[in-house]
Amino acid sequence: MFKEARITAKVQVSLPVGHTPATFHEGRSLASKLALDSGHKMKDIQVAMAHGDESTTRSYQEEHDLPFKPVEIVFTKEMIGGGFR
Repeated sequence: MFKEARITAKVQVSLPVGHTPATFHEGRSLASKLALDSGHKMKDIQVAMAHGDESTTRSYQEEHDLPFKPVEIVFTKEMIGGGFR
């Protein structure tokens, strides 16, 4: 559904040939790591991610050794005004 939402919202992604847009789980994993880096408590992140075990949450966070470039995403009324099937 994440891919469908991205297409429906007309989010444009320019990537080099051979690269694909981030998946839902990659975005979720990065959000978890950024939450930890910004000072949120591990237990709160674990609950937000609906993980029953802290080790699962930590495994998501350990996958982000590569640098990333923060971007600003703006959703217009036209983008979010519709519905999903």
